[in-house]
Amino acid sequence: MSVRWPLGCSNFFDIVFRVFCMRTLQPFLCAVCLFFPAFGPADAGHAPREERQAQAPKPKLKILIHKAKKKLEMWEGEKQLHEFRVVFGNAPEGSKLRRGDMKTPEGVYYVRVKNSKSQFYLSLGLSYPERRDAKRALEEKQISKAQYEKIIQAHNKKQRPPSNTPLGGEIFIHGGGASGGENWTHGCIALDNADMKLLFDKTPLGSEVEILP
Repeated sequence: MSVRWPLGCSNFFDIVFRVFCMRTLQPFLCAVCLFFPAFGPADAGHAPREERQAQAPKPKLKILIHKAKKKLEMWEGEKQLHEFRVVFGNAPEGSKLRRGDMKTPEGVYYVRVKNSKSQFYLSLGLSYPERRDAKRALEEKQISKAQYEKIIQAHNKKQRPPSNTPLGGEIFIHGGGASGGENWTHGCIALDNADMKLLFDKTPLGSEVEILP
C-alpha cells in the first residue's frame, strides 16, 4: 500500500531533506578536503599570483685579438660589437717568453685594471703573466720556485702579478695610434685613441681577453 501525500507535501519534504543533508554533511566534506588535499582542486593553494618571465643573464663582454690580422674584436655573447685595427710589440712573431723580448703574449687573460691617466691616453692592464706562463717558466727553470709562488698567490688574491721576474709584465691595451700599421710597442697592444676611448668605456674589469697568433 503506497502513501499518497497531499499536493505540495512532496516538494516540502524534498526541501527539508536537502537542507538537512547540507547542514549535516557539509562540515564532514570540508574536513575530508582539509586532511586529504587530493580531493580538492589539483593546484589549490599552489598557483602563483602572477606570471614572471625569467630573464636570461646578459652575455659577458669578451675581447678577441688576432695578431696576424692586426685586429681587435669586441664580442658580447655570440654578437660582435666592434672591430678595431691594432699593432703590437716590435717583435710580433711568437708569444712573449721573457722580459725585454718585445713580444706580445698569446693566450687567455683578463682585464685587471683600468687606467684613465695612462701615458698612452687610456689603458687596460692585462693579467700577464698568468698561471700557465709561470708554470712553463718554472718547468724550464726560467724562474725560481719562490717567484712562481708569488705569481700564483697574486692571482689567487686577484692582485697584480709581479713584473720584476724574468717573465716581465705590465702588458696593456692602450692608445697611442695604430693607423700607420707599424708595430711600435714593447709588447703591448695599441689602438687609435678614438677606438681606445670606446673600448675603455665599454670594457668592465674582469673581462676576458684572448690573444691569438
